[in-house]
Amino acid sequence: MPPIRSPKRQLGPKAKSISERILLPDQLKPIQYPQRTYIQFQKLGVLTFLEHHQIPLARRGEYRARTQQEASNLYKIPQITISDWIRQRGQIEGRGRNSAVKRVEEVRMGYTKRVLWPELEDRLYSNFIEWRKGGRTVRQGWFQIQSQFQFRAIYPDVNPAIF
Repeated sequence: MPPIRSPKRQLGPKAKSISERILLPDQLKPIQYPQRTYIQFQKLGVLTFLEHHQIPLARRGEYRARTQQEASNLYKIPQITISDWIRQRGQIEGRGRNSAVKRVEEVRMGYTKRVLWPELEDRLYSNFIEWRKGGRTVRQGWFQIQSQFQFRAIYPDVNPAIF
């Protein structure tokens, strides 16, 4: 009896072994530094540590500030990176409308988006409460349909395609 499936065929040329491959000039370049990224919260933590943490000296009541190298050893971040953060301190501390600090705090607090249609949101919420008090099930589709109807009623002059 013939097999149900034919054996799997190899598509394309056979892969070369490492010993047969050619070393490209781009592969000869040494890595300048490993690529690392740090979120705003981490940067603020390191800068706050450098600003506030002090080490007591042998004399009573005297303290010295932490050095960048000590922070580097503690947080396992290159010292040059910390030095750059100190130079860019104003940008890192920025608290404007679109600053990275504000976005990080909003995400941590659960506020991820601005409310674009506040009246619509209020009316949808009140309708949702009424439906739930009536013992009805509210699902995602209900919100989608209700929001479209309410949008047209509240904002008749606005193009519904924007919503």
